[in-house]
Amino acid sequence: MKRKYLAALCIASASVITAQNAYNSAYADGYLCRGISMYETENFVGCIDQLNQLLLTNPDEEVRAEAEYYKAMALFRNGDKEALGALKTYLDCYPSSPRRHEVRFAIGSWHFYHDQYVSAVTEFDTLSSDAFDNATAADLCYRRAFCHIRTGDYDTAERDLLRLRGVKRYADQSAYYMAVIQYSRGNYSEARRGFESINKRSDLHNEARFYICHIDFADGKYATVKSEAESILKGSLPENMRLEMLRISGESNYHLGYYDNAVSLLKEYADNADDAQRTALYALGVSEFNTGNYSDAKNHLGQVTL
Repeated sequence: MKRKYLAALCIASASVITAQNAYNSAYADGYLCRGISMYETENFVGCIDQLNQLLLTNPDEEVRAEAEYYKAMALFRNGDKEALGALKTYLDCYPSSPRRHEVRFAIGSWHFYHDQYVSAVTEFDTLSSDAFDNATAADLCYRRAFCHIRTGDYDTAERDLLRLRGVKRYADQSAYYMAVIQYSRGNYSEARRGFESINKRSDLHNEARFYICHIDFADGKYATVKSEAESILKGSLPENMRLEMLRISGESNYHLGYYDNAVSLLKEYADNADDAQRTALYALGVSEFNTGNYSDAKNHLGQVTL
């Protein structure tokens, strides 16, 4: 299909006889064919170079539109800092282009990859999954749901996650974030089932274990938390989760009477948290007192009463 489309573009110029002639041409049609071919093989730097050369030839409007589209998309796929501007310029110049949905999705994805979730969801919310093939539609649903979760709109996120049911490559992600939504609503039993369903080989498995551990902590299962936390902390976690894991592990050790462990965990938590919780500072202070570190105990217990 891609070859047929490429060939159709390459023979658009009346000056060529075959697609092969077009590909080897030193004129605009050659630059366009080579640029598109390089884009399809993910040689984005080469694609951009060919299309820049084409744009210097002052091509007609149809060829220019093709070149601007592929250049903007190549910049985006290559992670170039100029990508966002190029994509927006394309939409400004060709607002009715049949490729406008793809370009707007790329703009949203650029914001998504740069953790700019409000800007990303603003773009994604203008798009219908019906405008894309199944694979891209699934990408849209997942990224839009992720952004809505990050911006606190769980109900809207849930609708997109439900659309991902049956999409194998997003099975763990959809199950995990559905569980996060249930957790945020206080439906801990349902959330736990979701977290426990995450494949052990998934990148999200350790984060799922974090939530399960948090549920156990709320239920006062301190021995379980102590045991699980040790292995969870050895794995990969976002920094905010790692700090919270230190806190609940440290407080669990405090409740179980393992004061040396509690001091080690809670001191690391307190030293790195922007606003340490008072329960943690109290547990740290008492643990320090019980291990004979009276000066630090006085300091941390003093912060509890501030």
